[in-house]
Amino acid sequence: MAASGAFIAFFNVFFPNTLYRYPFSSIVVIGFAVTLQLGPLFFTAIEKNSLTYNLNMPLNTFSHALLAIICCVVAHHLYRRSKMLRRFRLRLQSVMLNVGVFRPLNIREVIFMGALGVASFGILPFVGDLRASVFIKFIEGIRFFAVIPSAYLLQVLTEDNSIDCTARDFKRQSAFLIFFVFTILNLIAGLLRNTRSNFIVPVVCFVICYILYWLCGLVRIRLSALLAALLSFFLIFPYLVDLSTAIVMTRGFRANVSPVVLMQETLLQMDDRAAIRSYRQLMASIDTSSDSWNESYVDNLFLARFANAKFPDNSIFYESLLTEKQRSEMQNHTYHEAVSILPSPVLNLFDLDLIKSEAQKSSMGDKMYSLASGNSYALGSFRTGHFFGVAFSVFGWFYLPLLVLSLVFIFPFIDSHALSEFGFQLAPPVISSLAISLLYFWFTLSNKESLIGLLSFPLREYFETILLFTVSRRAIRIIAFR
Repeated sequence: MAASGAFIAFFNVFFPNTLYRYPFSSIVVIGFAVTLQLGPLFFTAIEKNSLTYNLNMPLNTFSHALLAIICCVVAHHLYRRSKMLRRFRLRLQSVMLNVGVFRPLNIREVIFMGALGVASFGILPFVGDLRASVFIKFIEGIRFFAVIPSAYLLQVLTEDNSIDCTARDFKRQSAFLIFFVFTILNLIAGLLRNTRSNFIVPVVCFVICYILYWLCGLVRIRLSALLAALLSFFLIFPYLVDLSTAIVMTRGFRANVSPVVLMQETLLQMDDRAAIRSYRQLMASIDTSSDSWNESYVDNLFLARFANAKFPDNSIFYESLLTEKQRSEMQNHTYHEAVSILPSPVLNLFDLDLIKSEAQKSSMGDKMYSLASGNSYALGSFRTGHFFGVAFSVFGWFYLPLLVLSLVFIFPFIDSHALSEFGFQLAPPVISSLAISLLYFWFTLSNKESLIGLLSFPLREYFETILLFTVSRRAIRIIAFR
């Protein structure tokens, strides 16, 4: 059962022409298979732990995982069969073509947008008192720009090889240099914010899209390049794992010191290998049988993002402790989360702004743990919940058909970022640069805390990202030609 759903998912995706016609929705299906089954299976084996390590309800957890993957596959099948959803996807693409989403990036746009993305991460630690301002909301909204250099590198690598070799080689060298420089800048911004996602997400987006291009025949992977990449990865990876651990070790200082001092403390902690080993031993020795919230599963903090069965297990375990009254409170919190998707001007118009501010004070994991444990101080800690337990507490087993309907609704929005049909001829997909910057989000869609969290993309984030992307490109073009 631990891998049966993954085999079903891969069989569904690697059907002839599926990746050509539905590349990004296929990425979502693969993401469900990896994060819910294959990741836990392989990564716990690498660390010489059992698949059920530190899980309170392993049978329930992997049963829900299997059912969720089946729901995802069923939703993908229904979506591919629907002519109405195909027409809807084409209409979305028509709008995206008109606003220039598929227009290739130029180097000026890459530098400006990449700089905005890095700045959006780096500036937030210094402006804690201005979080409610429109400017800060804009800064938070353009964080995905940090992945634009990765998208540009992929764009250059897949350009027509018939152009002049000297010009092509110079353009590729420039793209690699920009990618390297912005990777370093993202790393620095991540250290200032004490977060790992800054430098993980751009690299993961590049890798996922490159593999997708390879599967679609858009790029070739040479053996020498693959061996060089793997060697570099194995040389750098231990240092990145140590850095990731150091970031977690210094997280307690985040509220008390400046971002620059926090970065210095993180680097000093990373250099202290003995302290890192002691911290890992301490984490491994923590009593996992206690009733307190525990998220330990895969020790490697990089791999844990793609294989943490503990979040679903926590949500299922604490859901089983809820009373009917507490489940009603979870329903109210889900309603508040649904309302909070609406833009602030709309909420202010209907006097619902207080509901949004209340919903944003804590996570679904916080709410469930607070109700189950009776600890009101748990709110505001932003524990990571999962839609298995959260949705089950609100809808019961009816959450499974709702999951199917949600994914059927989401898929055309996601696939609208890929042009794959030209007249009656099927061709390798033309992928927007904006889509590449969202690949990590789509691949880990199965990690969402609730069904409302799944629906936030088509209801709001889809339109926000397109608006910010196109407006920023037009503004850069106007400024550059002045």
